[in-house]
Amino acid sequence: MSKHPNSDKSTNNNCHNQTLEASNNDNLKISSLYPNAELSIEDVEVLPDTIHIYARSSLSYGICPYCGSHSKKIHSRYMRHVTDLPILGRRTILHLEMRKFFCHDEDCSHKTFAEQPGTEVFRYRRRSRRCEVLVSKLSLDSSAGKSSSHLRIMGIPISRATVLRDIHRMPLPVYPDIDRIGVDDWAFRKGVSYGSVIVNLRTGMIIDLLGNREEETFREWLDRHIKVQIVSRDRSTDYSAAVASTKRLIKEVADHFHLVKNASDMIARVVSENYEDYRMLVMGERKTNDISNGTNVQRQAKFNQVKILQAKGMSKGEIVKATGIFYTTVQSYMDITSLPARKSNAQVDFSMHEAYVETEYAKGRPLSKIFKDINKDGSYKSMGPYYRHFHYLSDGHRGPRKTEEQHVQAKRVAEVSHKEPLLPIHMMANIINRSVRGMKLNGQEDTLIRKLLSLKWFSTLYYAVSEFNELLKSNNPRRLTKWIEEYRHTSIERLRRFVDGVNRDLKAVMNCIVLPISNGIVEGFVNKIKEVKRCMYGRAGLELLKRKLILEPLLFQLN
Repeated sequence: MSKHPNSDKSTNNNCHNQTLEASNNDNLKISSLYPNAELSIEDVEVLPDTIHIYARSSLSYGICPYCGSHSKKIHSRYMRHVTDLPILGRRTILHLEMRKFFCHDEDCSHKTFAEQPGTEVFRYRRRSRRCEVLVSKLSLDSSAGKSSSHLRIMGIPISRATVLRDIHRMPLPVYPDIDRIGVDDWAFRKGVSYGSVIVNLRTGMIIDLLGNREEETFREWLDRHIKVQIVSRDRSTDYSAAVASTKRLIKEVADHFHLVKNASDMIARVVSENYEDYRMLVMGERKTNDISNGTNVQRQAKFNQVKILQAKGMSKGEIVKATGIFYTTVQSYMDITSLPARKSNAQVDFSMHEAYVETEYAKGRPLSKIFKDINKDGSYKSMGPYYRHFHYLSDGHRGPRKTEEQHVQAKRVAEVSHKEPLLPIHMMANIINRSVRGMKLNGQEDTLIRKLLSLKWFSTLYYAVSEFNELLKSNNPRRLTKWIEEYRHTSIERLRRFVDGVNRDLKAVMNCIVLPISNGIVEGFVNKIKEVKRCMYGRAGLELLKRKLILEPLLFQLN
């Protein structure tokens, strides 16, 4: 059965009206995606890889951006093509039909102007506002190459050069009212070139980067910021000299961490210089045996002979010919004033294994396999001393045997050596630093400190640093002057230098005791600078690096 032609026509009209009505409703919904843009969506075209949105201004008039007057007289029309954020993984392009208007204000400098609908589309830009925000965030977070690659994947084609231009286009903030800052140096190239980072201590944000750490550069920065009243710094003399040269009443605050770090480094150096006293304290018998050795007596005689000839004005070559001593030895003896103790390695004692080795060897087992049995824990590094000790088993001569008392004594010495090994300098310094700061020690560490306190130089050092750490927490700067007077004439050279340094920086150290200000946040930003430089493969110039560190937290992390 065929349908009536009039009924088919009426049906098609109804369908067409419903389609138009649905399309209008969809356009209204799409227009809500741009609430502040004053745009009216005319059409949407969805392609497999791209979405095209066609729109025009929803206003019947234009506002002159130069004088602010309204106009309804249209001069011409043109099309703008703006990239927007992708929708469902598809690149999105916003096609805007823009109008030009005549300006009726006779005092206006322009006769025509182009309309600028809302705040979603910037003037002279080819990306929407939210697209610009995404580009800025990625460009500040990562390198230009990575940002360009990620944006292309999201359907926002942009080159590395454009990313860099966008970053340099961003204006840096100005801080004329800054009053508290922290300053520290950071490395462009470690050991070669350095810069300075300046942090606002009130907000905890970087406000500037300087290209070097020279006194003149920092003084010029302070001259441009005349309201600075407090400067927190490390122990650098350049920053201190820059503050002093401004002739302003600026309080300097020495960083607590650097003061404690300087004291810790001083402890390590003093322990290193007096390590032989610690060695004698723990391994006294071995030291005595070494001194009584005739070889040391002969070495001392050679040293005395060289020093006598040197005092007579003889050259190195003449002393070598006269004494027959090697040239390098003569040179080293002439450069020192006293003969240092010879360093010797402790001999490995296999006495405790003699019974087991002899029994196993009598069963026909080779010495090499027996050595593996007694060295399961890996305590013996070489087989040479082992073979030399048990040589009498392999050549048929048993040699002199130790008495039972000698066996007991050897075992006791081995146990003492196992319980109290010689600690390296860095481990000793770590234990001492924890002790002077009042931290809890285990039994062996506490025993070590008590033994070391029997040494005069160590007791002086220990109590001086302990008192210094306490007065840093005391909130009483008067204790600092008493501490300086007590230890400024000590016989320990390193400690005396440390006290003199604190005395030269007395006001800053006193302010560190009184004021609750730390330079720790600046140290944290130094680590962040390293991270940003690595993300940029070490190619970040000063201006680009400055924008990445200042603008990224200012624009995005505080929202």
